[in-house]
Amino acid sequence: KGRKVLHRILNMIKMLDLTLVDFFDIVDGVGKNDGSISIKELKIGVKHLTAMARHMLLKEGKEEESMSKAYKELSESEAVLLMKVADPSGEGELSLEEFKRAVEQSQELTEAQRIEARVGGV
Repeated sequence: KGRKVLHRILNMIKMLDLTLVDFFDIVDGVGKNDGSISIKELKIGVKHLTAMARHMLLKEGKEEESMSKAYKELSESEAVLLMKVADPSGEGELSLEEFKRAVEQSQELTEAQRIEARVGGV
């Protein structure tokens, strides 16, 4: 479930034409701007980016219903799940390197799932 949350955020990052560093800086900037992201900063930052994405979609004439599914704020449980996936140390603060590593691992897993779907389970 944490990976699904991460993929949802990655889709929003892509839609907003941000880099991972841009995303991290925006989210870190809503709090202490100390080079790490807390759960609180993550929720507030994603809320801000969600509003940007929804505004962009409205300008493009997209339906409100499609926006509510793809671009919604993080619930407390989703933020916790994402931190569990991305913060292996469990310290409750996410560094840029940890975030990048989680994204890389998430994409590797996705590639492995694609291969498995093509050739069947092992």
